[in-house]
Amino acid sequence: MSTESYVHLRKLTARENEPIEDILQRGAEHLCGLGEKATVQFRFKDSGSSYSILLTPSGAFVHPKHIKKPTLVVITNSKEFYQMAEGSYSPLQAYFDGKMRILGNVELGRQIIKHLSKRYEQSIYESAVI
Repeated sequence: MSTESYVHLRKLTARENEPIEDILQRGAEHLCGLGEKATVQFRFKDSGSSYSILLTPSGAFVHPKHIKKPTLVVITNSKEFYQMAEGSYSPLQAYFDGKMRILGNVELGRQIIKHLSKRYEQSIYESAVI
């Protein structure tokens, strides 16, 4: 399988050097239809910071503090996070390259990637046009 065939995220960035919290907020807005009740924590090795997204059936919300016992933990560096959020670096490729670690409910991670993917965005657009 070539790396071009890996799923890439839709563009979640609005500008260069955008704060991570803004990107996560934009991502949370796209996760509102997921319908899950969970907590996803993002830990950034290079800065030591962490952010959480609280998923509820009624929406998704960014929580800027460290949450105990999250459902899913994503560990990466800011550089790779920005590349994934821009849609230029596949989360799957980042995982295989050792640039991202996943702890906890991996199936939830798959659902989130699918929900934020360019393919999912395109299928929603196509069904709305038809």
